[in-house]
Amino acid sequence: LHDALPILPFQALETPGGAFLLEQKAISYAPSLTLLNEILAQRRSVRPTDSRTLVVSGAQLPGSDAEVAGLVATYGAGRAKVLAGRDATVDRIRQEASHYDVLHLASDAVFQDRSPMLSYVALSGGSLDAREMMDLNLHAVLVVLSACETGRGETVNGEGLLGMTWALFVAGTQATVASQWKVDSLRTADLMVAFHRALRAGAGKADALRSAELALMRTEDYRHPFYWAAFELIGAM
Repeated sequence: LHDALPILPFQALETPGGAFLLEQKAISYAPSLTLLNEILAQRRSVRPTDSRTLVVSGAQLPGSDAEVAGLVATYGAGRAKVLAGRDATVDRIRQEASHYDVLHLASDAVFQDRSPMLSYVALSGGSLDAREMMDLNLHAVLVVLSACETGRGETVNGEGLLGMTWALFVAGTQATVASQWKVDSLRTADLMVAFHRALRAGAGKADALRSAELALMRTEDYRHPFYWAAFELIGAM
């Protein structure tokens, strides 16, 4: 049970009335009590109108261009910076990431089951793995990993799941949005743009993710949890 809990999508559980739990509650996950206490002790708030966003688009997926364009339109060119193609390198990310309130990685990712700390986000000329993420010196209130299986990891007593999300908390972020399984990239682009629009309008992180997932769920062809339940908010709401 201990090993299964971190990968159980509570948002997709059905209530006695036949609804999904997400239809009744906004849901967030704690990485571990120890890490959550540290996050809450250092928590800072940023007004949606003041937030600065770094968008990284390295190894592109179907829907990446629309996702990036949607985020720039949401935050405005003055508040959103894009690192794409040859500019999306580990060195540039290291130089830039600490200056932004929100970091969104719209690139393919690979989960390494046997060595989760070697899991990585693919970039045009290389990759950013979990070990390198630990050294990013983040001051972000949120990091979004919009690719497949970015929320997976190895269960370690007292620490939760060791993987990319754990590394980002060590680096200094207060919350991450990540996925538990392989996702449909086109629908993910829609979900991510809706999520950021809700954030920009003033919703809390958990409520913003809930509203984006509900919108996708209520689209006739995408009601199945496969399309909307993979992404979870981990950390401060």
